[in-house]
Amino acid sequence: MTAVILINWNGAADTIDCLESLNRAEGEFFVVVADNGSTDDSLERIREYASGLSIKVHVIDLERNWGFAAGNNRAVSYASAFNPDSYMLLNNDTVVEPDFLKRIQSYRREHPGTRILGPVICYW
Repeated sequence: MTAVILINWNGAADTIDCLESLNRAEGEFFVVVADNGSTDDSLERIREYASGLSIKVHVIDLERNWGFAAGNNRAVSYASAFNPDSYMLLNNDTVVEPDFLKRIQSYRREHPGTRILGPVICYW
């Protein structure tokens, strides 16, 4: 199972769009949304939205802005308690195709020596 990590900072609309697309995604995964000390109502909006999704979403409050790298490190540390076999760091302003994770997981199974993978990123 893959842990998909999203960092949010005052970007609830983008994060919600990303979660909406992840809710349609295929594959075995769960999501950790780490709020990086938002000063708006992002945390509440994301928690409310995530509670209605069919996928498992953990929303954690980092209480201050740790920056992108340290925020991801904290989110990965949180996710590690659930023993995922891989992690995907995904920008919160991303909208994914339904098969994006299945394709990556399939490639990973076929190429077990590959340690770092990333999807093709296209702009709208």
